[in-house]
Amino acid sequence: GQDTALQITASELKKRLSEENKRENLEIIAVLNNLNLPFEVDKTIHIKQFKAKEVKVDFDKTYIMVCKVGYNSYKATERLKKEYPNLKVLSLVGGIARY
Repeated sequence: GQDTALQITASELKKRLSEENKRENLEIIAVLNNLNLPFEVDKTIHIKQFKAKEVKVDFDKTYIMVCKVGYNSYKATERLKKEYPNLKVLSLVGGIARY
């Protein structure tokens, strides 16, 4: 099972993206290429190339990982969290498909 503490729902994310001042505190990373994204992402790092150690992290930001259905983004979230336990990192539940 997936840990809900590491997840954000589509409605929560929409709310945060609509609040101007909150967008700059988010770092959104897509973990699949060519996703039909309904919002801008800061980076795309394919899950196959996703190495937590190589992600330059900013502890002031909340990282949101997105993919198509939420499976790969959750894997990426777990990897980042393991490497940086104090980092705020969340996976979009259900992915872009449910957004």
